[in-house]
Amino acid sequence: MKKLLALGCCAWLALTGFAAESFVGQLTPEERRAAGLEQLTPEQQRALDALAARFATEGARATEARVREETKVEVAKVREAVKTQVEAEVKQREAAQIGLADPKKESRGIESRIIGPFKGWNGRTLFKLENGQQWVQTDGQVYVVSSQPGPDVEIVPSALGGWKLWIQPAGRWIRVKRIN
Repeated sequence: MKKLLALGCCAWLALTGFAAESFVGQLTPEERRAAGLEQLTPEQQRALDALAARFATEGARATEARVREETKVEVAKVREAVKTQVEAEVKQREAAQIGLADPKKESRGIESRIIGPFKGWNGRTLFKLENGQQWVQTDGQVYVVSSQPGPDVEIVPSALGGWKLWIQPAGRWIRVKRIN
């Protein structure tokens, strides 16, 4: 891109007449003598200047076309790299959700029942459910109730990430994560 900008500036200077002087005028006396340009008439020198200007302009066009093609190739490479990275991140997120409820489904969550007597939770309680899933408490809260047969539970996604296990019908909940 920098090459294209520099080339454009040079072409603009040449085309607008802001160049210091003609091609022949920019040569040193030694260069003019070595090229035999001192023998040219003023008309021949102007013709040579016009040819040099055309050569510079056409060279600039060719360089611009080449730089445009190189830029297209680089943009395509960057797009492909970004696409590959995004696909990898999507796969990683999908892998993290394996075995958990599909967040795209409009379900109320996982409904089951705790196996065995329920006495509350103590900060690291393991909940074994009739559907075969096992969930463990992830915070340090303590909730104690008198022993009762395994209550119905519902496990739902938390609005801030993670999962909540709701004890039915008490309406109490605890943050959990699945371990199987």
